[in-house]
Amino acid sequence: MNRRAMLSKRRMIGFVLVSLCFALWGIANEMNILIKPTLGSIFMMNELDAQVIEYSFCGSYFLMALPAAIYTWSTSFKSGITLGLVLYAFGAFLFYPAAQSGEYMLFCIANFVLAAGLSFLETSANPYILTLGSEKHALFRLNLAQSFNSLGWLMGFYLAINVVQKNIFGLSPLQRLHLDPIQFRQVRDADLQLVSSPYLWIGVAVVILAVIIGVAKIPEEHEMKPMYYYDEESDVVEDRSFWGAMSRLVSNRRYNLGFIAQFFYVGCQILCWSYIVDYSKTVLTANGYTEQMANATSGNMMLLGFVLFALFRIISTFVIRVVQPSILLGIMATLGVVLTVVAYVLFNVTGMYILVGMGACMSLMFPTIYGIALSELDLDMVKVGAAGQIMAIFGGTAIPLAVHFFFGNSVFGGCSMAVCMAVILAFSIWVIREEKKWKQIEN
Repeated sequence: MNRRAMLSKRRMIGFVLVSLCFALWGIANEMNILIKPTLGSIFMMNELDAQVIEYSFCGSYFLMALPAAIYTWSTSFKSGITLGLVLYAFGAFLFYPAAQSGEYMLFCIANFVLAAGLSFLETSANPYILTLGSEKHALFRLNLAQSFNSLGWLMGFYLAINVVQKNIFGLSPLQRLHLDPIQFRQVRDADLQLVSSPYLWIGVAVVILAVIIGVAKIPEEHEMKPMYYYDEESDVVEDRSFWGAMSRLVSNRRYNLGFIAQFFYVGCQILCWSYIVDYSKTVLTANGYTEQMANATSGNMMLLGFVLFALFRIISTFVIRVVQPSILLGIMATLGVVLTVVAYVLFNVTGMYILVGMGACMSLMFPTIYGIALSELDLDMVKVGAAGQIMAIFGGTAIPLAVHFFFGNSVFGGCSMAVCMAVILAFSIWVIREEKKWKQIEN
C-alpha cells in the first residue's frame, strides 16, 4: 500500500473515531437539559436553585474552553480529545458518589467536571475534523461528524425519558414534603440512583473510546507547524506563538461576527426546546387536554423537534456540497424567523407544529457557523479560534436567562427566537457579500 493510500485510510479511521465523540457529547448535552427539572423535583427546589446545575454545565463549557485551546496548542488535537474523554468519564462516574451522598451540590460538581471534558472535546474534535482533509470539503466533513452529534441527542433523550423519568417516583414536591423523614430519604435515594445509572454506563463507553483513540494511529502530521513562519516575499517574521495567533484572530472580522452568530444560535436552540414545551402545554390545555395529557404530548413535540433536527442535519450535510454554505445558512435563518412569527401569530395547534419545524431550521447552523468563522485561517488561528466558538455556547445560558427574566413565557419571549435568527441571517448576508467580493477580485 502506497503512502497516500495509508494516509487516506488513517484519515478515515480518525474521522470515524472522532465522530463517535460527537455522539457521546450529544448524549451528555441532552441528558443535561432533562436532568435539571428531574433533580429539582427530587430535591424540592425552586426554579432558581434548580438552575444551578445548568450554570455548572454551561459555565464549565465557557471557563474551560481557553485552557483546552492552550493545552491542545502545546500538545496535539489527539491529546486534547483524549484528555476530554478522560474528564468526561470522570465526571460521569462522579454521579454515583453524588447519588450515594444525596447532596445536590455534588451533582453540580460532577456536571461541572463532565462539561469540562466536553469543552476539551469540542475545542479539539471540531478543528480536527476541519483540518483532517482538504479545505474544500471541510464544512461537509464537519456537518457529517455533527450528524453523529444529533443522533447522540436522540439517544440522550431516550435515556433521560425511558431510563430515568419514567421510573422515578411520580411525586410532586408537595407530595414529597408530606412524607415522613425515613420515607422521604428512601424515595429520594432510589430516585437519585436512577438518575446516576445511565451516567455510569456512559462513563464506561467513554473510557473504552478514550483507550481506542489513545492507541489508534490517527493522522497528526497536519498539526506540526513551526513556532515562527518566515514569509520570504514580504520579509516579515510572523509570531506563531499562542498569543500571537490570538492577536491576529481578534482582528479578524469574519471570525468575530461568527462568534456573535454562534452565541445567538446556541441561545436560540435552548430557547426553542423550552418554548416548544411551554407553547404545547398552553395550547393543548386550552383545547381541553388534561395536565397529564398535555405534559405527555408536549414531550412528544419536543421529541419530534429532535427528530427533525437530526434528520435535517443529515440532509443538509449533503445539500451543502451543492449549495453555498452561507446561502443555505441564510435560507434556514430566514425560514426560522418566518416560522417563529407565524407560530406566535396563530398560537394554536397548527402553530405548535409550525414551531416544532424550528428543529429543521437549526439543524445545520452550529457546524456551518463554526466552519465559516474558522475558514481561511491558518492552523495556528484555528486552534485558538476553536476555543472562542466553544465559549459562544455560553449564549445557551445567557440569552434564555435574559429572555425569561424580562418576558417569561409570553409571546414576546417566544418571538425572541426570531431576533436570534435575524442575527444569524445578518451574518450570512455579510458572508455572502464578502464571498462575492473575493470572487470578483479573483476574476
